[in-house]
Amino acid sequence: MILLEGKKIADEKSEGLKNEFEKLDYKSTLLIVRVGEDKASDVYVSKKVEFGEKVGVNVEVAHLPETASEEEIISKIKSGNENKLVKGIIVQLPLPANFDKEKIINAIDSEKDVDGLTAKNLWKLMNDGSGIIPATAGAVDLLLKEYSIEVSGKHVVIVGDSILVGKPMAIHFLNRDATVTICHDKTRDLADFTKQADILIVAVGKQNLINSFHIGKDQVVIDVGISRLDDGKVAGDVDFEAVKGLVSAITPVPGGIGPLNVFYLFENLLLISKK
Repeated sequence: MILLEGKKIADEKSEGLKNEFEKLDYKSTLLIVRVGEDKASDVYVSKKVEFGEKVGVNVEVAHLPETASEEEIISKIKSGNENKLVKGIIVQLPLPANFDKEKIINAIDSEKDVDGLTAKNLWKLMNDGSGIIPATAGAVDLLLKEYSIEVSGKHVVIVGDSILVGKPMAIHFLNRDATVTICHDKTRDLADFTKQADILIVAVGKQNLINSFHIGKDQVVIDVGISRLDDGKVAGDVDFEAVKGLVSAITPVPGGIGPLNVFYLFENLLLISKK
């Protein structure tokens, strides 16, 4: 069994990314707009700020209260759109339920959409693959490439159909000539689908959703989901101990996709900054 260590790859590549940012004739800025209080978001945002410092990028966090209006949030995004030093803008998800997520995300200038989630970039991704690759999809793809795991012609089964992860991931791997199946909370007999996968990607956020019952022989398992436990630790969607002896390769949680996700986000920022 191969342990797919995303953190190791991100650490090895971060110095090269820093060197590329230093070649620019200005210091790039990433604007993160977050709304309300969410413990998981606290962790994700702090990781992005920390990595930005590591590679020489200004990370500006605009933290608005849950009582803010949509107009206030969109105004903050538009200020970033108009600031020439702000090269990338992220709306930290999830947003509180009372906000129109699509309206707010699509307020981001598509040329600064470092997460690749605006309608324009998703259309480009779906149409010809030219859009910004959403960070999680890019991180998974990079991980597979670094471990020489072929995607073309393989059956990729994705558990989770969110707009942030599952759906853009499916489009991206279709563009990479994989056969893709998406499962979700209405899928009947989930194990019938997951066992068919050459590459199983799980992105739900439900601890130990996938166990040995769901696993086929010699699969590659990518655990994207994360749950924060009462003791402060994190757990993935896959019961690692139960399946590690059955699979050919698997990501750990933590240390798998998470660090590489942050790395790829800044790869996207570099790509935009160079443009």
